[in-house]
Amino acid sequence: MGMKPFFKGQGYSRDYSRDYRGGQPRDRGSSLPLRGVPEQNNEIVEVRSAITKLNRMSDLKAKDFADLEGYAAKVAKSLGKESNSQLRKFFEPLVEIESRLKRGESWGKLEGKLHMSIPMLAYAVGRDLVPRSFFELMEVCIKKVVVEGDTDDQKKESFGRFMEFLRAIVAYNKYFKG
Repeated sequence: MGMKPFFKGQGYSRDYSRDYRGGQPRDRGSSLPLRGVPEQNNEIVEVRSAITKLNRMSDLKAKDFADLEGYAAKVAKSLGKESNSQLRKFFEPLVEIESRLKRGESWGKLEGKLHMSIPMLAYAVGRDLVPRSFFELMEVCIKKVVVEGDTDDQKKESFGRFMEFLRAIVAYNKYFKG
């Protein structure tokens, strides 16, 4: 008498080519449908495109992102309601980097921590908690902070502008979502 495989022949079957939330066919090349968050948001894509054209984040003007109709407000309006806590989780380690820079730690010691914020955000995208377009925007912003050939002082200045931009996104997210 041999052992039968656990599920074989017991009426259990699972179609793994389907989305587990709604039976929609699943494309292996893209993420699952997001919970209330559009996958590619035109507002965020537009902001990413504008930032991509900059040489570094320090070239971003405050008036371009701080106004109620600026980049930060556009991004915040586009984020889903579940994104508030995920935004804070992404933001808090960056605030730690900023405070350590103010205490005089060298940029070289902290640059790796900035790069590690991207996988944390990718995890949130994988769990469908933030849109992929926001992840791509933040990835572009970080690349504009750590531009090849820039001095540590230029990178610190770009990081400072990135933090101002991110603070504005967090503030507008709270303003719009309550």
